[in-house]
Amino acid sequence: MAPWADVLYACDGGWWREYGPEVDQKFTGQRYCYAQYGTKHGAKQVPSTGRSGLSKKPNTVTTGGNSGHQAIHLAYNFGARRIILLGFDMAYTGGQTHWHGNHPSGLGNAGHVKEWVNLMRPLAADLKSAGAEVLNCSRHTALDCFERMPLEDALA
Repeated sequence: MAPWADVLYACDGGWWREYGPEVDQKFTGQRYCYAQYGTKHGAKQVPSTGRSGLSKKPNTVTTGGNSGHQAIHLAYNFGARRIILLGFDMAYTGGQTHWHGNHPSGLGNAGHVKEWVNLMRPLAADLKSAGAEVLNCSRHTALDCFERMPLEDALA
């Protein structure tokens, strides 16, 4: 969706099996993954140190049960101290599991969003304590642990 991006992160092996060939054709930025399968598409594997909070071990993430949690953590690891979230609805907005609808058969479809919201809270608290600002600019969201702001204001 954003071939111009600097970094692509995807955690699930199934995602890499489904979309890896397209990534290979269209994406030229850095690639990172949690699942080993992503390395077949040039992604560097990022190990996990647990399920929630901010990992104290360099170059690792906590899983939070979802790739969004891990991507926030990875952005912090790369040095970002201001992170803007888009599309983090963490709910079935409009009855859909993702902004783009369901993934194809065999891929996860946000079956644990309530748990994900709870696992974001320790990460949010740790990031705030570490001096990072995370702004949730998603139009609709169940995620209440990050400051909410319209995207236009965050970019001003």
